[in-house]
This record gives sequence, C-alpha cells and structure tokens, in this order.
Amino acid sequence: METHFMPMAAKIGSQRHLIAIRDGFIAIMPVTMVGSIAVLLNVFLRDLPNEWLGEGNGFVAAMDPIIAINGNVYFGSITVLGIAFTISLGYHLSKSYDVNPIAGAVIAFSAVVTCMNQNAVFNYILNGVDLSSLDSLKAAGLDIIESEGAVALQNVSGWGYMGEAYTGSSGLFTCLIVGLLSTMIYVKLMQKKVTIKLPDSVPPAVSNAFAAIIPGIVAIYVFGILTQISVQFTGLYPNDLIVEWIQKPLLGLSQGLGSVVLMMFLIQLFWFFGTARG
Repeated sequence: METHFMPMAAKIGSQRHLIAIRDGFIAIMPVTMVGSIAVLLNVFLRDLPNEWLGEGNGFVAAMDPIIAINGNVYFGSITVLGIAFTISLGYHLSKSYDVNPIAGAVIAFSAVVTCMNQNAVFNYILNGVDLSSLDSLKAAGLDIIESEGAVALQNVSGWGYMGEAYTGSSGLFTCLIVGLLSTMIYVKLMQKKVTIKLPDSVPPAVSNAFAAIIPGIVAIYVFGILTQISVQFTGLYPNDLIVEWIQKPLLGLSQGLGSVVLMMFLIQLFWFFGTARG
C-alpha cells in the first residue's frame, strides 16, 4: 500500500484543481451552515407543528416573525450556494496560479451567470382583483387562473431573472464546470501575457485590474457563445444540459448496492488522500 498506492494518492491529492475545488467548498462552509440552521429551525417552528397541530395553529402564528427571519437567511445562503461556490472556486484556483484572485473570482461568477436562462415564466397575482371577476376575465380572453386564493395571470414571462435552479445547490455542477473552465481561460491568458500593460508608475491595483480585462473578456465571451450555440441547437441552456447528461446519471448511481460500494470506495479514497498529504 505504501509503495504503490500512497504515492499515487499524494500526487492526486496535491493536484491544484482538486485542491481549489476542495478549498472552494471549505470557504463557503459559513454560508452552508447558516442556511442549514435556518432550514432546521423552520422544521421545528413551522413544518412539524403544522403536521402535528394542523395548519394555522397558534404556535406557528406566534413564531411567524422568527420563521420569516429564517426564510431571509435561507434566501441569502442556500439559494445562492452555487454562486458563492463559483466565486470561491475562481478565487482559489487563480491564487494557486499566482494571478489576480479577485479578478478570477469575478470572471468565474460572470461566466456562470452568462450561461443562465435569462427568462422566467410564472403566475402573476393581480392584487385587488376579486375572485368573482374570474369568469368575466376569462371570457375577455385573458389567461386567468385562481392561485393562492387570488386572481392571477397565467404563464407570464419576463427577462432578467436568476432562478434558484441555477444559483442554488441544484446548479452546483454548472458552477463547478463553468467556473473551473472560465477561470482556467483567464489564468492561461494571464500567463501568456495577453494583457493590457500599463506604465510602472500606475498603482498596482489599477494595473492588475487592467491586466485582467482581455482575459476576462475572452473567458466570458467564450461561455456567452457556447450558451447561444446550446440554445440554438438544443433549445436548452448549459445548466439544463449538464443536469440531463451529468447530474441525473450521477444521481441514478444512488440506487442500489453498487452505489453503496462506490461511496465506501470514494470515502476511503479521500481519506487516503488526506493521509498522504498530511
């Protein structure tokens, strides 16, 4: 084991891309933990009491302010978990190559957003419209439904939305792949000195920002073009393709004995990596 496996484990464990991914996840642990605490608190303050005491019980009504606070915390943590990881990954990977890490983080974030579906379809609640007018509005040709005890326009579309499916944990695969590749484009162009060079008299902060302009433009435009090609030929955005081709097959492995054996192997493998690096 020590002669053949440990050296291989040490080599893999010191691979800078894997280290950047690991450090990227570790860095967002505060966000992950606070979101998990908010979810757990609302389980005991809302979900379980509603199940045990029935909907609309007095305990949940009294806890509404705390439940709302937990909802705010969830929205600012779990809902943007993928985005937080993207920024962290871009930072750590750029730092490992000794190029401007802040620029790497921003470029990775921008590239991931570039790959997102910009439109949303939803039901729009018409506040102040009485339910009794539902039939007359339908007769007038409007696509109207009853939603949450109110009148709502159905299938309203709008531009400029960032959905949770892309920014949250369900978008992590896209954030990982796009964040990694976009950062590497930026890094390689920086190493090749494909940059704007300013005189030495210019402050370093300004010089570093200008140096990242060309690599950043190239990296972000690459994914803007790939996104357009994906939509044009498949009708799907990159995140949807990654979910269908990568995420779902991997989730399918979670069924049966084979997945248990695989997970045990991966756990042992990562343990060996940690031992070898230690």
